[in-house]
Amino acid sequence: MAFSLIRTARADDGEAVYQLYQHPGGALAYLADAPLGQGLDAAGLIGATLGRYPFLVAQRNEQLVGFAYARAHRAAAGFRWSVDVAVHAAPGEHQAAVATALYRQLAEQLSEQGYLALYVTLPLAGEGHIALHERLGFAHIDLAAEIDLQGACGSWCLTLDALPARQEPVPYGQWLMRRATPGLAH
Repeated sequence: MAFSLIRTARADDGEAVYQLYQHPGGALAYLADAPLGQGLDAAGLIGATLGRYPFLVAQRNEQLVGFAYARAHRAAAGFRWSVDVAVHAAPGEHQAAVATALYRQLAEQLSEQGYLALYVTLPLAGEGHIALHERLGFAHIDLAAEIDLQGACGSWCLTLDALPARQEPVPYGQWLMRRATPGLAH
């Protein structure tokens, strides 16, 4: 098995997350304006993310081998049911398995929170990454210009089965509490 555990990130995962982020070939889907290296440390990103969205890590033998997190897709209120997603996994023979597990867990949690769509940016040169996203159900929706990016990229979307639709998404912290407390209204 490629990993032994997927869990919610903690602030003390910051250094390991930063190392994965810096590893060439680790990004399977990234945010064009990713904040790491631009004045925000990984522990700060984890803390800021977990207030509203999931930030998950994949762990194997006490070592982090991948991470995935979501954030607001756009600022306008009409986009509040959509999120952008970044996924990083250590390169190697288990990269696709780790990324798949992270995506599935992230999509499940976001759907339960009430989100309707996940958006990712993929490098068009990464044919393996594109195939992985297609297997997961993502659809190619846009071709991004190479402005400030490391090559041509495309935008992809995964539509979730969030029910009930059109209620406000539940912040991640509240969702965790509801999930941990049987009988609490969802």
